[in-house]
Amino acid sequence: MNDTIEISPEVQRGVDWLDNQTPGWDKDIDLLTPDMGDAGSWVLGQVYGDFYECLVGKPLTWAETHGFNGSWLDSTGSCPLIAQWRQMIVSRRGQS
Repeated sequence: MNDTIEISPEVQRGVDWLDNQTPGWDKDIDLLTPDMGDAGSWVLGQVYGDFYECLVGKPLTWAETHGFNGSWLDSTGSCPLIAQWRQMIVSRRGQS
């Protein structure tokens, strides 16, 4: 069975932004931290301490266009954007 999740252009844009702003950011993410159903708080909160601080001076749509605005859950109770972020981080770390 292939558990690969397709990475959306929005999440890729967020990854590229983080790579530019904070190289090595993915090493700061604790994959075991509960996601609480919110991709922005899960990723940016771990890297910068506060999701909302990262939004200062950015257009209202920035979080959505960068894969951070995903506070909705699928039928399994998971946040699909966080699944994409997790997969991207695991892939970058060379973990399976």
